[in-house]
Amino acid sequence: AQAPTTACRLTADGREEQAPIDAICVGDVLRVRPGENFAVDGQVIRGEGSVNEASITGESTPAHKGVGNAVYAGAVNVDGSFIMQVTHVGEDRVMGKLVRLLDEARLHRAPIERLADRVAGYFVPAVFVLALTAFGYWSWQVSFEQGLLNSLAVVLIACPCALGIATPLTIWIGLGRAAQRGILIRDSLTLEKLSRVRQLFFDKTGTLTTGHSELSEIVLADGENLHPWQLLQLVASLEQASEHPLARSICAAAQQQGLTLLPIAQF
Repeated sequence: AQAPTTACRLTADGREEQAPIDAICVGDVLRVRPGENFAVDGQVIRGEGSVNEASITGESTPAHKGVGNAVYAGAVNVDGSFIMQVTHVGEDRVMGKLVRLLDEARLHRAPIERLADRVAGYFVPAVFVLALTAFGYWSWQVSFEQGLLNSLAVVLIACPCALGIATPLTIWIGLGRAAQRGILIRDSLTLEKLSRVRQLFFDKTGTLTTGHSELSEIVLADGENLHPWQLLQLVASLEQASEHPLARSICAAAQQQGLTLLPIAQF
């Protein structure tokens, strides 16, 4: 989700004001409404609800937050109304630490990069020796101009620039593409070791699955005379104004069955 540029700050007299993120300080009190992103790290001092922290933890299931719980920048308020006190801003936020971790990973040199540098260290002198040999031979056999052209040809063709640039460039692109897909790799050494991995174990919801709930079955209690679709219509009607992922799944199932949702008086 796109990071917010402003936040709703509560003043000492209880008024609300839209303040730029750069103006938010530790200790400020903010209001975060349903559907909004948390702009800074903080602690809930009033309210409760579900928060989507997938951008921080990778867990697709929203976490319940209440008074005293920590909330982090980058998370999304699903269905609660929170009053929070700011605890971290700027690079001190958890999201800022993740970004710094990614930057440090790009600067870390993998063993394959150091190997390429060592090879280039021997390769460069060898190329110049070959170039001087070509220059001397063709200058003696043909002409000075021919010797100069042939020596330059050797340098240009055998220049190890690609050897020194291709390896780190490939690693940087790999780290960047992984980050775009929600995968944060600690350093380039870890990325290099992945080529030798033969078995993977996953324990994070949404890693192999979609991370989205779907209605699979409707079970009626014994003695109920309702048709399953009638029950689905009633439940979906009650949940139609909710932003909770489970409520959305129920409403989506009702929509797939072509059910008309009933109006609700209060929510």
